[in-house]
Order: sequence, then structure tokens, then C-alpha cells
Amino acid sequence: MAAGSGFIPPERPTSRNQFRVAILCALTIEADAVEALFDHIWDDLEENQRPLGKVAGDPNSYTLGVIGRHNVVLAHMPSMGVASAASVASSCKMSFPQIKLGAVVGVCGVVPGSDSRNRERVLGDVIISTGVIHYDAGRITDDGFKRRTNMQDNLGRLPADMRSLLHKLEGLRSRRELEAQMLGYLKTLQDIDELEASYPGKAHDVLFAPEYKHGQDQAASQDKQCHELGCNGTVVVRQRLLAEKEDPIPSVHFGIIASGSSVMKTAGVRDETAKRDSVIAFEMEGAGAWDSFPCVVIKGFCDYADSHKNKRWQLYAAAVAASCAKAFLWSWTPSDTEEEYFNARVADQRYLKLVVRHLSAQASDDKIRTKSRMYTDWLWNHDVFQEWNKSDGIRHNASDTWLTVKDKAFTGKSVLMKEVIISKLKDAHTITLYHFFHGGNTSGRSEIKFLRNILSQLLRQVQVKPWPEIREWGDMLESNEDVGLASVDMLMELIKGIISDNKESIVSEKDIRIFVDGVDECSDAQDHATDDDGGPLRVLQFLQSFVEHSASAGIDARVCISRRPFPEFSVQEPPTKTISLEDYTSVEVSKYVHARLAAIENNYERIKILGRLQDNWSDDFHWATFVTSEILKNQNNMEHAERIAAEVPSDHESLYAKAIYPLKASPHKNEALLKLLQLNLAAWRPLTVDELHQALAYSTTKLDFDVMSEWEDSTAGLPAGVGFEKYVQRESHGFLEITEGDPSPLTLTRSDSLETHLDGCSRVGFAHHSVEKFLRSDAGLARPHDKQYCLESECHQLLLTICLRILNRCTMEDDVDAGKGIQLRDYACEFWLRHAQRCRKLPADLEIPQFLVKNCRRAKTKRLLKEQVRFLSRSGALESLLFEWEDEEEEDDDNDNEPIMMAVLLATMGCTELLQRHLAGCKPCKKMLNPVSKDQEPSQQNIKSMEHYRAALQNAIMGSWTETALFLLEHYPLGDINTLFDDRTLLYHASYFACETDDPAESASRMKCVSFLLARGADAAVQSPFWWEYPLHIAIRNDSKSLMKILLQGATPAQAEAMFKARRTIGGRTALHFAIACDDNSARLETLEALLEFAPRNVGLLDIRDDDGHTVMELARDAGEDAKQLLEHLEDFRLDEEEEDD
Repeated sequence: MAAGSGFIPPERPTSRNQFRVAILCALTIEADAVEALFDHIWDDLEENQRPLGKVAGDPNSYTLGVIGRHNVVLAHMPSMGVASAASVASSCKMSFPQIKLGAVVGVCGVVPGSDSRNRERVLGDVIISTGVIHYDAGRITDDGFKRRTNMQDNLGRLPADMRSLLHKLEGLRSRRELEAQMLGYLKTLQDIDELEASYPGKAHDVLFAPEYKHGQDQAASQDKQCHELGCNGTVVVRQRLLAEKEDPIPSVHFGIIASGSSVMKTAGVRDETAKRDSVIAFEMEGAGAWDSFPCVVIKGFCDYADSHKNKRWQLYAAAVAASCAKAFLWSWTPSDTEEEYFNARVADQRYLKLVVRHLSAQASDDKIRTKSRMYTDWLWNHDVFQEWNKSDGIRHNASDTWLTVKDKAFTGKSVLMKEVIISKLKDAHTITLYHFFHGGNTSGRSEIKFLRNILSQLLRQVQVKPWPEIREWGDMLESNEDVGLASVDMLMELIKGIISDNKESIVSEKDIRIFVDGVDECSDAQDHATDDDGGPLRVLQFLQSFVEHSASAGIDARVCISRRPFPEFSVQEPPTKTISLEDYTSVEVSKYVHARLAAIENNYERIKILGRLQDNWSDDFHWATFVTSEILKNQNNMEHAERIAAEVPSDHESLYAKAIYPLKASPHKNEALLKLLQLNLAAWRPLTVDELHQALAYSTTKLDFDVMSEWEDSTAGLPAGVGFEKYVQRESHGFLEITEGDPSPLTLTRSDSLETHLDGCSRVGFAHHSVEKFLRSDAGLARPHDKQYCLESECHQLLLTICLRILNRCTMEDDVDAGKGIQLRDYACEFWLRHAQRCRKLPADLEIPQFLVKNCRRAKTKRLLKEQVRFLSRSGALESLLFEWEDEEEEDDDNDNEPIMMAVLLATMGCTELLQRHLAGCKPCKKMLNPVSKDQEPSQQNIKSMEHYRAALQNAIMGSWTETALFLLEHYPLGDINTLFDDRTLLYHASYFACETDDPAESASRMKCVSFLLARGADAAVQSPFWWEYPLHIAIRNDSKSLMKILLQGATPAQAEAMFKARRTIGGRTALHFAIACDDNSARLETLEALLEFAPRNVGLLDIRDDDGHTVMELARDAGEDAKQLLEHLEDFRLDEEEEDD
């Protein structure tokens, strides 16, 4: 069978377990022919692909790819022979444990004769083995060499399904189809000149009589060819060669092949063995591979296994064998057992659940679980909503596909969206996608989180799932590796690709409805205190693109968003139909307040309180929740409750200020609540109830628990008899709320089982992002009049101290007190450095947790450290930090590397103060800090330390942590300052990242590293064998006059000449060429003028030609409207040169 209509080629494997076929080749010419017939090569260097690799200790070299319907591994043997084949096959089986078929492909010697159908065997034909005999295995006795008998049984029989297939292929029709396919592939190989796979000619297919030995008439060397020695013995006539006028078409023969450790070169032994054991060919590898997996030997006949053996036919025979192997693989299909099929399905579902959980947005799921506070029946009867919701096919006008629910904050938009979503999720004919940007924690409001959430919901609901990606991501999650998916473009393409793949099933059965709540609250900022105005616009652009892409595929997709009524937002929004909640909110809020206050049993008092509220009434739900909570909390003192109702502010700012006043007036009296708010302000993700409870307990310095579980019994400053959850719900003045959620699938303390990962848990967060914004403001907890106080630093220092107290009580193996005993350890491991980075001043007694230092290279710890680096390192550079960890094996006696790795991590994260403390107290790290003179090279014993030190310095530079980089540079060996690292110098990195900011102050700070490196002897003209530009080119491309000045101002004439003559790899352009031709530079006149000020005269700069043969002057003439002024600058420069000559 050949590839035809309906054939789906195999997908790229996500692991080595997905390979079922192994091919072994002993000779390079054999492997070349096989590799040339691969339909695709799975290159481990492919961009964005995870390397498949091999197991540790496997010495083999492999080519991985596709032949026909199979993923195939081609093993390149180091030498010929049974022993070599056995070793290669054994190692191959370790790296690729699911191999079901081995094929030994190449050339062999043939036994002259014909098969049962009188088909004569000639050179260039091919054998597919039905069995293998190890003909030279035996023992030496007094009577000489005794070969073992019953050899075929000793090597085992092929499985029944393989024997059945071989019998089928021997049949007339199947053999003809097999040979026709083989001939087609052979012609493909013959079109490749380098393979030299043409038929050598019938004249060179000479079979001598068995008794005539090679060169027996000559005394010359036996190494010479027959024509050189003049072999002229009796030639056996082959009728097949005489009968066929054209070159004979290669035939496929089935039979037993003899395999041995030595070359068969004697016709007498050949014929004796063939007669005794019914073999039709001889080769040297099949018997070795047999013990590792079921094997067939597919080999082309290149000689007659006699003394006249030569290599003339090897290239052609190798090509025929490769062609036959590919044709054979089209006929072979591995039969998975029912158990294997079931296990694969179970694994796929496990991966799917794990990936969906990893990608889904916590806040969105929490919203769906939250109880409703309003009635939404009116919406389903609303004319605008009914028109938008109607399933009547694709609509091409944007106003017909978009619906906007618009009103001020706290008017129930999110609740309304939630109710609609829940209803649509029950509709079997609708794919419902949703996201809530509202949330008490900034991390849930990012564009990346939104796209990942949409992707996770698509994976749950579509029929055709991208299983290769799901398996790869699931495998990475189970291996504690990061999945990535942090690129907006990548996520968009994945989502659109899934829609395209499911076009047929969606068009015939389903519509798509997308609901996005609070789209105006989207922010991609990682800093709690900043916002990114571009986030909402990009979300709208994606939604619009999604609808258009779906429509082009014939899919009816529509979007419903909710937002506040900002005028500037309407400009960015596509044409849309609108529903305002203003007319409905007042009624719903009133219903909600009356329902909550029904808890006051005294009807008279309840009516009085409702009357008091009317004077300051506000039609929003957050106000209603806040006020009713305060009233109900004081219902035992109705006089006080009435006063609250009478004095309650109607605006949120005043409402929050009134609630926060007691905390600010008496912080010690309200210490527990104040710390809870600070902990939530600092937390990088919503803490679970148990995590927050434990954090509160460990925030009290007086507490020193002997057993970690004792914190549960501590009141931790709470009022007596008040449980923690009740305290959060009743005493937090409505600032905090508890929602149902799920733990992170990446965890240290919990079991790695999927069921444990997906257990639900309650989380604590701010009731609304406006609460967080208020608490950070001057009216909240900021203390604007205290110049020594920084709220952000105070909050992060509090949580950092708690994290370190937890971590300094832990070990990697310490999973005692399972459950709540060490709840906060996961969070502390993952986030302690982020908190350290945000502290204005670190605590004097801070100690880096030895728990992490001693476990730096453990898989789970590395994963957590990678997560921190990815979050905090502005460059996202991980490889140079972790390259040693990936390659090193853990050794019990190698304890120096782990504290050194911690130093690299701290440098990568820009934690200068922590780094200084760590290096000062770390003995293994001190050898990294020995200054070396400019002429001194680091000693051999310090080479390893220098690699780590260079990694730390490079990452500090790439992360633009100037303070950290300058600290490390002070101790950096001068003799190593121009060493290439990742194919670039430190100066290149510093120059590149100095230009990667639009903030003038930040840019000036980063330029300090460039100046410092130049002062230490860095050379701006060091050539990289792989990189394509120099620091001066970077300055030109980014129009950075300050970088140009720093690079050139203090340069010696020789240094300046080298910089100006350095040529970019692409185009071969010097700095002057690049300044004129650079498309990225909109100010090339000013750039050229700045360059010429420092350019050395009379060194031939204007005469240098780029790779296209152009001089600088010639490029300037073709520069369009700038040409005249550019030429004037260059002519002035030439005149200056001439004057200097005079």
C-alpha cells in the first residue's frame, strides 16, 4: 500500500515511547540509502520542539523520522558484525522501549540458484528473511569446530502476525505490488546523483563455477579485482540475464538467511551451508539484533559469497534494499494489544485533564461557582439579547456578532454574565468560552491568562484535539517541567488552529459563543501598582480576529463582553449592540438588600434600618454587600446598627475609608486583620484558606511552634472562639472574600497523582480590584506623610519573613503533617525570592533557606527556580542559568555546586543584597570572587567556578540588573572579559539590553555596564563565529547616540578602526554602510553625523565594499530623499582625510 488519498502521516512523537520500528545499518552507504527515503526527519534542533534524545549510557547515534505510516528510528552501527549489531540493538531497545519491529537493512552475499517458482537469483535482487541462522556459532572440540544444531529455534521464531504477513507477501499479487512499490522508490534514489545507485550492468554480473577460486591462475595479491587478475574460469550461464534484453528489474526473494561474525568468501562452504540449512544468502548482523526485538533482514545481493567478492554492486544493492524496506513497511502494521490501546487512552485523558487544569484561569472557575445575588430572567426576554443569541447562521456585520453589557462598577455585570454562561454551558449545540477579568489578584487579569483559559476550554469541548501537543505538555507537567505557552502569538495560532481542525464538526452541529467579563480590567503588568492600557485593546483585537477566522471556516461565532462605560473604550470597540443595566440594577439591589436584612427578626427594627439606608442608597451590589455585612455583624446592638445605616457613605472611596479607619487608628488592636490585608496585598497568587491561616500564625514573632501542625491550634491574634474562615467572612469589613478554587498542578508537598492535584480548595482574595487599589492608595494603608515607610516593601517583607520561617523548618523529604502541616511550603518555595526582590531593605537576620540551597538540582526545585527566573528575569534567559543542572548527575560527594547554583539564581533575579550575603557566607562560592589580573588566566581548578560565575554575570546583564552586574564585574577576571559566551561577548549583551528600554533613566543605568566593561578592557570588535552584528551596529540599529558615544569616545585609534571595519555577517556591512542602509533607523542623517565625528581618517573606510559590492558612497547615492545630505557628510569626511594627508 502506498500513500494515497486519505493517508494521514504520523505526527511528531512527543516521547521515544511512540517509535515502533527500528532500522539497523552497518555501512554508511546502507544508512544513506535508507535516510534518503525518509518522508520526514524529526530533527532535535527544530525550533520550538522538545528534543527526543536517548537514555543515559546509550552510545548509539540515531536518525529519527517518518517512513510511510511509521515513526522510525535509524540506528547507525559503528562497525559490521553480530557483536556490534547485538550491542546497538540492545541500546536501541533501552532508548526506544516500544519497538515492535527491527529491520536489518543493507547488502549481503547470495547463494546462486532459483526459488520454488524457478525465479533465478541474480545480483541486485533482494531478500526478505523468513528466518535467521547463526551459522558460525558453536564450539571447538578435539574433533574441530562443531556448529550448534537447530539454529533457527535457538534464535526464536518470528511472531505469528509477522509470519502471516510474510506468507501473504510471498503470494503472486502481493509480491507484484511489493516489487512495483520497490521499483518506484529505487527510481527516487537513482535520481540522487550522490548515491550512485544506477544498475552496474549485466556484464559485471559474473558467476564463476564453485571450484574456480579468485586469482588461482595468478600469484598476485588476492585484494585485486577479477579484471585486474584476469580471472577466466568457467562462467555459469544465467538464463534470466540472457532472457531479459533490458536491465533486469530487481526481484524480491523470501527465505532463510545465514548470519555470522565472519565474511563468507568461499563457494564450497557457501554451497555446503546452503544445502544443509536451506539458506539463500549470507550476512553479518541479523543474528545480533534478534535478541532485542523481532527482526526481518532485508538485504540486497551485492556478490555471490565466493572468493570473487567485490564492492562494485554495493551501492546499487544498498539502494534496492532500502527501497524494499520502505515498501515492506507499508504492508506492516503493529497490532497494539487491547491493554496497550486502553493504557494509551487513559494516558491521553490524564494528560488532557492535567493540561486543561494547568491552563485554566482560577478566577473564571471561581466566578462560575459563586452564588448569584440577582435575578436574570429579564435578560432572556430582552429584545437585543434575543436577537444576538438567535442561532441563524453566520453574520457578516460586526454589529450583529457583538454584544456589550455596559454599566458602572458593582452593578451586577459579572453576575449577569455568569448566569448566561451557566445556561449556555448546558446547551449541547453551543461551544461556550468565557473569561472573567475581575478578580482580587492581578495575575488573573493578564492577556496571556485569558488566552490560556480560552485554549483550555476549547480543549475540553472540541472533538478533534491536538493530541501531540497535549501529550507533550502533559509529559512535561508530569516531569515537573514548564509548559511555556507564554507567547500571545503562539496562543492565538493554537486557538485558531484548533478551530480550523474542527471546522466540519462545528459547522454541522455547533455555534461558538464567547463571553468576556470586565474586559476593561485586563492588564498585562506584573507589578501590582501599574496598569497596562494596551491589554483591553489587544483582547478586543483577538476576539475580532477569532470571529473573522471562524466565519471564514463557515462557523457562527459571536462575542459578548461586559465593561464599564468609559468613552475612550468605545473608540477601540468594534460596532456592537449594547445593553445597559441601569434600569434593572436598582430593582435587583433592592431585592438583594431586603433578602439579606431579612435575618433581622424584629420587623420594626428592620424597617427602621431600611429607612435609614434610603438617604445614602447606592445602586450597586458591592455597596449592598458591604453595608449589610456591617449591619448584620452589629444586629445585637440595634442602636449601633441604625447608626451604621444612617452614616454609611454612598461612594466606595468613602465607604472603604470609613471601614479602614479603625485599623489605622488602632493598628495593634486590629493587628490580625491588618496583617491579613497586608498578606493579600503581597501575595503573588490568591492564598488558600489554610495557607493564609498558617501565614497569619507564623507572622507573630512570639509564636515558636515545636511541631509545624501546632499553628492550627493557635488563635494567632484572632478573637477568642472565632474560627478563621468565619473571621475572614465577618470581620474583614467586606474587603476579603472566600471562593472555591483548585490548587496549582505544580506542587512540592502534595502527591503527584492527578486526583490529588485536582482536589478543590477555598481561596481568599479581595472582593474587588477596587479594594486592592484603595488599600494601596494614600487614603488606604500607604502613610504618605511617613517618608521612611513603603507599603509595598512592608507587605513583601512580612510575607518574605513568613516564607523563610516556613522554609527553614523544612526538608525536601519532610512531608510529615500531611495535609495542613506545611501548607505554605509550596508557596514559599515558589515565591520567596519575588518577595525578597520587592523589599526596600531586607531584614538584617535574613538567611537563605538551606532547604533550597541543598536541593538546588532536584527536579522539583529546579522547576520552581525556573518559574521564578521566567517571572523575574526581564530577558527570560533560562538556558545559561540551568545549562549545568541539565547536564550534571547528582553525586552524593559533590556538595559545592548547589550553593554555587543558588548564587547564579540570585544574580539572575537581580537580588544584589542577597547575593552579597550568600557569597560572603558560602565557602564554595568564595573561589568565584578572587580577582585575577589582566594577564592571568583562571586556573584549571577554577574553570568550573568560572563557568557558573560567567553564567551569573551574563544573566544579570541580560536581566538588566545593573547593580548586580556591576558587583559581579568588580570580581570578574580581566583575562576572561572578551570570552564568547553563547557565541557573544559580555559587551554585546550589555549593549543589546541597554537599548531594550524606552525609559531614559533605565537606559542610562544599563549603560553603566557598557562603560564598566570598556574600562575593564572589553573589545567591541571581537568577532563571533555565529553571531551577525557588533555592539556598534546595535547602537546604529536602535538610534542610540549615547551607546555610540560610550563605545567610541574613549577608544584608541586602533580600537576605533576595528569597530568601524567590523562587518555584519548579513550583508557584510560596516558601521557606515549600516547607518545608511538600516531600515530600522529613521534618523540616519543624525546617526551618520555622530559616527563620522569619531570615525578614524585615512584608513580606507569609504573604500570598503559590502557583500553586494557597494561602497558607502554608492549606498548613499541610492538613499532617496536623504541622498544629497548623506553625500555631503561623506564628502566632508573625505575632504578631512585629504587635509590630514597634506
